[in-house]
Amino acid sequence: MSVVWQGMWRYDQVGLAATAEKIRTSRLPGGESAFSYEAVLRESEEKDHLLIPAIVACRDSVAKYITNPGGQAFNVISGMGIPYRHYYVSARYDFLDAYFGVSTILKADNMCMFRAIGEDINIEVTASEQWKLWAGFNTPAAQQGAWAEEDGSKVTFHFDGSNSSSAIYIIGASKIKSLGDLSTVNIDGTQAKDFTTLIRVEELVFGSKREGYANNSVTDLPLGEKPYMRLLNVENFKKLVSLDLTGATRLLRLLAYGSSLQIINFVGGCPVQYAELPTTMTQFKLMNLDKLSYKGLNADTGIVVESMPNITTLRVENCPLIDVVKMIRDIINSQEGNVVFRHIRITNRDFIGNGSEMLEILQLGIGGLDENGNQVEKPVLTGNYLLDEVIENSDIEAIRNGFEGLTVSTIIDAYIKIIDWFNAEAYGGEPYYPEVTLDNVGEIIDYYNGETYEEYLQRFAEENMDINDIVNSK
Repeated sequence: MSVVWQGMWRYDQVGLAATAEKIRTSRLPGGESAFSYEAVLRESEEKDHLLIPAIVACRDSVAKYITNPGGQAFNVISGMGIPYRHYYVSARYDFLDAYFGVSTILKADNMCMFRAIGEDINIEVTASEQWKLWAGFNTPAAQQGAWAEEDGSKVTFHFDGSNSSSAIYIIGASKIKSLGDLSTVNIDGTQAKDFTTLIRVEELVFGSKREGYANNSVTDLPLGEKPYMRLLNVENFKKLVSLDLTGATRLLRLLAYGSSLQIINFVGGCPVQYAELPTTMTQFKLMNLDKLSYKGLNADTGIVVESMPNITTLRVENCPLIDVVKMIRDIINSQEGNVVFRHIRITNRDFIGNGSEMLEILQLGIGGLDENGNQVEKPVLTGNYLLDEVIENSDIEAIRNGFEGLTVSTIIDAYIKIIDWFNAEAYGGEPYYPEVTLDNVGEIIDYYNGETYEEYLQRFAEENMDINDIVNSK
C-alpha cells in the first residue's frame, strides 16, 4: 500500500490530492462523511474500546503511508481520555488535509488574505511547526504548496504579478510565525485584507524607514488576538490613524515612525519596552505598562518621539518608569503658541519639581478625566507633589486647590537650594576673568591676591631665607 501511495505522490501529485479529497468527502449511507474525525470519534465512543485501534487504522491508513515515518500513528489512541482523543484525531486529520491542500485547511479561519501591489512578489513565510503551507491568488485554492520541516523553517511563495488585481491567500495561518518584510510587496488598503487569523505570529513587518517608502492606502489594520506577537512595524503608513493592540499581550516593540497614528490602545500588562511614535499622536493612553519608560524627546529607549504638538489627552496610570513631569513639560513646550492640550489624568504617582508645570496646567485651563474616561473640570493627578524649590504660599495653595487628588509638600532640597542661592548672591558673583590662560595668569593672581606670581615667588623666597642668606643680603 505504501508503495502505491508513494508512487502516486512522486509521479502524480495532482491526482493524489484529488484522491485524498474524494476520500475526505465520501459519504456513509446516512450522509455522514466516512473519513472525517467526527465519524472516527463517534465509532470509537459508541463501540467497544477494544475495536478502536482497528477502526482508526482503517480511517488513517493514508496518513501512515504518505507522511514522514517519524509521525505518530493511532496505535495508542485506545488509552486516551475522551477530551484528548478529540484533539488528537482532529489534529491528525488537519495534518493530512494540509499535506494534500484539501478540505478543512481551506476554511476562512485558516487563511490570511491581502492584495499586494507589484509585479514581482515574494513572500517569505516562517512556520511555527512542521506543516504544509499553501498560497494562491483570488480564491482560496491551494495553488502553491511548500513543506516546512520544523519550527522556524522558511518557505517562499513567488507571484509574477499576472494576477496583481487579485488578493493573495496564505493558507495555514495558524501555523505561521512571520510573513517576512511585507513592506516590499506594499499592501493595498483599498481591498479586503485579513490578518486576524495569524494567531501564532511573532512579528508583523508592514512598514519601513527606507528612503522613498510610504504606504498611502491602508486606513485600518485589524489584528485580532496576537498572544505571541513581539514586534509590529507600521512605519510610514501615511493613512493609518489608529491601532488596536489590545490582543497583543506579549508585545515588546512598536515601530510607527512616519505614520499618521493618532491613537494607540495597548493592553494593560503587556511588556512593551520600546515604542517609536509619530508627531501626529493626539492621545497617550498608557495604563499598567510597567516596562515602558519616558525619558524625554528623542530618547533612545522607551517612548521615542520627536515632539508632541498634537497631544490633547494624557492618561498615565500604573506606569512607574514614565517621567510624567517631564512628559507634561515636553507636551506644553511642543505646543508653544498653539496649545491643544485639554485633558490629563495621572494616578498614584509621586512628582518632583518646582511647581512651574502645575501652575501652567492651571493657567492653560486644562481639565481632567475620571476613571471611565469622562471629562471632569479639574485636572486629575493623584499622589504627592514634592517641591524641590521654595515657591510662594499662594502658588502652593493654587496647586492644592486646582488639582483633584494631589497633595503638595516642600522637601529639604528646596531649602538647601535657597541657602546656596543666598550665599552666592551675598558673597559671590560673576568672575572678573572668564578664562585663565598663560598670558593672563599673572594679572589674575594679582587681581585676586594683590600680587603677581613673580612678586609671590620673591616674597616666598624672602620669608624662607636661612640666616646666611639674611646676613649676605645686607
